[in-house]
Amino acid sequence: MDTIKNVLETFVETSEAMGALVVGRDGLVLSRTEGLGGGVDAIGAIASNALKMPEALAEQLDAGKVVQVAIQLEQGLVALEFLSDDYFLVIVAGADANLGMIRYAAKRHKTELAELL
Repeated sequence: MDTIKNVLETFVETSEAMGALVVGRDGLVLSRTEGLGGGVDAIGAIASNALKMPEALAEQLDAGKVVQVAIQLEQGLVALEFLSDDYFLVIVAGADANLGMIRYAAKRHKTELAELL
């Protein structure tokens, strides 16, 4: 039987991501890949807070729930993808990563991750 960590590792191997985490709404990291090094607890907490503004915007626009947030950085990108109402996927990738490829890989693994929660 696959574990959340196994699915995350497969996701990283088949996408252009450097690492991935499953984080709860409270900012606590449920599972992660090894490629992110230290500081993952801070990443989880910050990512949880980063979702608040897009959610407020979606509510103000009466546009439904936020599905994904992508943050393009000078040296990479971070994508946040909801797995359920309580958990989301944090994807960290380098500057050369293709956001489309990462979104495709996230879509492929999203259901499997959600079922393991």
